[in-house]
Amino acid sequence: KAAIILARIDSSRFPRKAVTKVGGKRLIEWSIDALISMPEIKPILATTDRAIDDPLAIIAAQKGIAVFRGDLDNVAERVAGCIQAFEIDSFARINGDSPFLPQKDLLEAFSIIEDPTIDFVTNLLPRAFPYGVSIEVMKSSFYLAHLPQLTSAHYREHLTSYFYDHIDQFKVHKIKYAPGNDHEVRLVVDTPEDKVRIENILAQIPQNRTPEFSELVNLYKNTFNT
Repeated sequence: KAAIILARIDSSRFPRKAVTKVGGKRLIEWSIDALISMPEIKPILATTDRAIDDPLAIIAAQKGIAVFRGDLDNVAERVAGCIQAFEIDSFARINGDSPFLPQKDLLEAFSIIEDPTIDFVTNLLPRAFPYGVSIEVMKSSFYLAHLPQLTSAHYREHLTSYFYDHIDQFKVHKIKYAPGNDHEVRLVVDTPEDKVRIENILAQIPQNRTPEFSELVNLYKNTFNT
């Protein structure tokens, strides 16, 4: 079981956001630290093979997690190479700009994917979790079998899009969001404005305490009246 963290330094909307400090630590460290605390899952940083992304590889090495480096544009092939290099049976796709990981839901997804009748587990159908909080877990054999179909530039960059576009062809388990719908809550750092929002809610939590996922959602809603 592996969590493949996808990240790179350069971003058109928020340059160097992956190494920008949010709430006292670099953005990429939030997802790494959350996964390190989950011994059932092997965290792997999958970044590009460009020199600009060396700082991310250094952070991963400092944290003691594995690193795989591959193509910038063909993220689908980068993930495939990571799967093969580390002999992964099932994997979760983790976005490096999403600092808060719903750990219980992720563990549930890995438990569900062990069912031989399930190919893919997602929490994005329908979109009810906070924006930026995605859980996508699939069997490596299933992913690799469909890799030849990921031919367009869009599918190569957004590797799970193909599966949603052909969702009726697959055996999918949909994780429900128990509170109902909080998709208006942005627990993501996609822009400088997102960073300000996240730091605003983190400032309300005592230092040296990891906030509960539900606590973050409630603080966000109360602070920004969503």
